[in-house]
Amino acid sequence: MKINLLLLVLILTTSSIPAEGMAPSAEKIEAITFFNEAIQKGALAFASDPSVKPLSPPEHESPLLRAQSYIRKTGDTELIKLFLQYQVAYLNPDNDRPARMIGEIFLDQPSAFQEGYELLSANHRLIVFPYLKFGWMKAIEGKNTSLPSLSEKQKRFDKIARSLINLRGYQDQANAE
Repeated sequence: MKINLLLLVLILTTSSIPAEGMAPSAEKIEAITFFNEAIQKGALAFASDPSVKPLSPPEHESPLLRAQSYIRKTGDTELIKLFLQYQVAYLNPDNDRPARMIGEIFLDQPSAFQEGYELLSANHRLIVFPYLKFGWMKAIEGKNTSLPSLSEKQKRFDKIARSLINLRGYQDQANAE
């Protein structure tokens, strides 16, 4: 009887753990497809006229919200990196919604966010940081920042900010991305 119960518990706990090589969920595939297409369009717009920073269009709002919701649930570092690359492709600050979403993701998934952020090139980290800073400030606005959980997240944010000191000058390099 004990062995059967032990086997049942083992089966139930391991069945909720995704197997390696398991196919990604439909939500993840949708987010990856959206980000890849949107980043490419933003990059092409910027390439055609570097003086104009493309604005994240309103029709991107729904896919961004779905991707953000999925990332906030799962902490998927690959999607965090893609979300940050999306922000690089759409730098126009007239639409601050993507930056606010980035701040909310950092609030919910600081460890995964930091991992995804570090996957970016040095130039992209430098470019994205002001948007992260704005989003983070909006995400904690009105919250009790002396709470231990929020204080820990602030320390992680400060660590990201300090890491940028070592990246100064990268943006001026000839092979900047």
